[in-house]
Amino acid sequence: MKVNLNEIADVSTGYIKRETKKTAEPIYISIIQLRNLNVNGVIDYTNIKEEELGINDRYPKLFSGDVIFAAKGSKRSAGVIDRDIKGITASNHYLIIRIRQEYKGRILPEYLSFYLRQKPATDYFNLHGTGSHMPFISAAALKELPVELPDIEKQKKTVELDKLISREQELAEEVRDLKNKMYKEILARVLSGGEIRDL
Repeated sequence: MKVNLNEIADVSTGYIKRETKKTAEPIYISIIQLRNLNVNGVIDYTNIKEEELGINDRYPKLFSGDVIFAAKGSKRSAGVIDRDIKGITASNHYLIIRIRQEYKGRILPEYLSFYLRQKPATDYFNLHGTGSHMPFISAAALKELPVELPDIEKQKKTVELDKLISREQELAEEVRDLKNKMYKEILARVLSGGEIRDL
């Protein structure tokens, strides 16, 4: 079964900073930037930038289950907000997708995030994207994205498999980093007059 995204979810833009006067007492929000989302859809909550709000600033609040989609820039990715955090939003590089209440039992946010990172979706984005220096997908284009919607059990299995593949990739990167560190230590020892067998 295929549906357009706008049939099952609402799409809104991320936080747009306005040059306005600051409030008498500083109010800060945490803003998810492009660097906080990796290609596998994992959000890094440990290094999120804080910013002071202006008097007229309004920001879209994020809730657990929201999907954020990197709509601007060359890196196409999407991730799920998996926790409730007060005072957090996404930058204007993102579009925020919130599954409608009546569809929450029929589509998993994690599956939707997964689908947005797959070839059928990326082909659609390549076709409907605009801009050359800073490519972007408009909210209107995202709303028209056709989404393959299998039954909920297939969605769960797909998400679990995606998690396993992502974890395997993370472990492979860790092994690669350890090897690179070891090689650098060997080269440093050789350059300082040591022997490889001394390691």
